[in-house]
Amino acid sequence: MSKYTNYSMDHNVNVIPSNDFRMLVQDTFKVITNTVGETAGPYGNQVLMTCQNQSTTTKDGYNTFLSMSFSDPYMRMVYLAIKNICERVNKTVGDGTTSCILVAEKLFNHLNDLIITPEDKRQMLEILGNYERYLMEHLNNSKCDKLNEDNLKNLVSMASNGDKWLTNKLLEALAPEYDENHNVVNLRNIIPEGVNNMDSEETEISIMQLPGDYQIRIRMEPADIEEFLAPRDDVRVVLYDHCMTETEWDLLEKPSNNDHSLIIIARDFSKGLLDRKFVKYYKERTIAGGRLNVFPCWIVGSARTELDDLAAVLNTDVHALVYNTEIKYEDLPVVKIEIFNNNCMAFHIDKSKLDLRNYIGKIVSEMNADLSDSIVEHQKYLDRIEALKMETHDTIITCAGTSSMETSMLMDKIDDCISIVKSAYKYGVVPNLLVYGYHAICGYMNSIDVASFEYSVGDAIARSIIDLFRYIYKSKYGELSDERINVMNQLVEEFYPDDEVCTTEYDVEKVWFNSFDIITEAFVNVDDLPTSAQYDTEVIVAAISIVKYLITSGSMIFGVEAMLPPRQ
Repeated sequence: MSKYTNYSMDHNVNVIPSNDFRMLVQDTFKVITNTVGETAGPYGNQVLMTCQNQSTTTKDGYNTFLSMSFSDPYMRMVYLAIKNICERVNKTVGDGTTSCILVAEKLFNHLNDLIITPEDKRQMLEILGNYERYLMEHLNNSKCDKLNEDNLKNLVSMASNGDKWLTNKLLEALAPEYDENHNVVNLRNIIPEGVNNMDSEETEISIMQLPGDYQIRIRMEPADIEEFLAPRDDVRVVLYDHCMTETEWDLLEKPSNNDHSLIIIARDFSKGLLDRKFVKYYKERTIAGGRLNVFPCWIVGSARTELDDLAAVLNTDVHALVYNTEIKYEDLPVVKIEIFNNNCMAFHIDKSKLDLRNYIGKIVSEMNADLSDSIVEHQKYLDRIEALKMETHDTIITCAGTSSMETSMLMDKIDDCISIVKSAYKYGVVPNLLVYGYHAICGYMNSIDVASFEYSVGDAIARSIIDLFRYIYKSKYGELSDERINVMNQLVEEFYPDDEVCTTEYDVEKVWFNSFDIITEAFVNVDDLPTSAQYDTEVIVAAISIVKYLITSGSMIFGVEAMLPPRQ
């Protein structure tokens, strides 16, 4: 049995009391922090991971975190709770798992000392909620540096952990366009796909820039694809959000002219439709001397998302389960289509006639009414549709790894890089190491008349960010040296000429909490490690969410089956 269930065994109940549960949470959190913290910062260590007899190394905190496992069932429960919070950061900005865990650990240590009475805990949770809301609102109203030619390269390099080969590949795939001020005005969308190449001695990346203004990944029969290798102007499209059946086939009017074609895009097609209706239709067309002009297509990937977006682009409907009225061929939208790479359907669309206001309004209303994690997915839809209004095209990046594990990790890293670039393009670029978030917190404390307790909570958040920087600094330089103390002295004289110079590490400790600007300028050129304003905000908000979970932890009731003795 777990050491955390001594109370339950002694008293024959399935309860872990408050103090034991707090110890459980802290122990679990400490193990996670010590492990994931190895990857922190630009000078972090690689972590060796093995899975199914495959070994690889990674510096990605999220992959390291996901690879962890706890044999103790109760520690595993705490781990999964923290995992749910970290996933939001990774989904939104593609990175930040390590940072939010490290900040959360340091923040919890600072705040734990402030809790004396139950009223302190209640008040602290309310204050932390206020900081969360302010940070998210501050992000939407903030003005940051625009993504430009210089910081884009640094941003991609930072996101790819300084891998020059991957950085160059991603910049080639993004194919950025700049204005006269060298600001980024357009980026290509990137669609990553993985292929295992067991015969290769090294991982390879191939880049294919797709034609057209809108693409979806599809599956068609090879013979059908040949019809669309060249662009076709006379194609109509019908969309189904489910498995198309024989009944719906009968209700769909087919083109009679050999020069016209109909593309059916559905989540799936029933076996009866394919084996009976479609085969019969194909034979009838062949006997009559005409060519096949109805083509079923399966969507590869998130069918619901693709169908909704495509319907908005084509200004048509996605047909739900069986319609009782016939779908007229002439009522379907006409598009220009070609097939690229045998699995990508490219649509050529006149963007001057593209009106997405209704669709965007629908997604915004769903986001406002939805309080779950699907808000992140809605935001991805919005970002993608907004991109359609610009001259944006797609690039497929194919990763051929020497093992499935290596391919998967490389795909994850590419997804992370893309998310960070998109976030910086939308919200602006800021210095890394949570500089932006630190100033946001300090600005909030200075902008309102806060009580001493509320100020102490805000100060704890600011100190936690500085602690994270110190952690990263020590991973590069080790303990503070005399040379570094002299550097700090020079900067203190520059920023604060009236202050006394630092002569001991104790004096330097006071400077750590005096000005974050001095620290960043003394040890790291933060302009070379840019990230997005959204990254800083999401990391701090996630850290606060984790700490709120830790603070509110109480007794736990677990399943009765966990108390039963093992079977003989």
